[in-house]
Amino acid sequence: MTVAGVSVRVPSWELPHRGGPRPPVAPYPIPHRQTGDTAGPEGVAALSGLLESYASASEGRMYMARSRFERRGEALFVADDFRTTPVLRKSGGELVHVHSGDGSLHVVTDLSDAQAIIDAGWGELHPLAGRPLVGLPEPYVLLYSPRDKGDLRQISLIVDRVVRSALQRPS
Repeated sequence: MTVAGVSVRVPSWELPHRGGPRPPVAPYPIPHRQTGDTAGPEGVAALSGLLESYASASEGRMYMARSRFERRGEALFVADDFRTTPVLRKSGGELVHVHSGDGSLHVVTDLSDAQAIIDAGWGELHPLAGRPLVGLPEPYVLLYSPRDKGDLRQISLIVDRVVRSALQRPS
């Protein structure tokens, strides 16, 4: 799977390969969900807490609100004054949300990081990503649910990368 706009596949960071098979994902695009190997309530709570911690520590640069894409559940948003990239503006500032039913997440990241996540087996593009009529940005990626504490740690590092990249001001 290749992200449109990524012409050279150069790893943008050292992302270890996710072991094991790709988890099952529903065959339809809405809702885009994992159907097996899902996280339990503790994993979902940990991921939700992670997003809330970014919002509370961001000094007004980020906040939690109802997801624009899910239309239910909370998402982490970048505040208007910090939406410095076309991708963030297209997403309305929505950066990441957790699916409470399975523990998977959707993230909006930059193109090369989206490709790195996919190549390392941690996620996949949303089937409708980048389609103008739908409004999902091209790098709209489903991160698979954590299977254990090691996965939770790695997914937390991926989310940290997504957040840090979103808050960097272009030079």
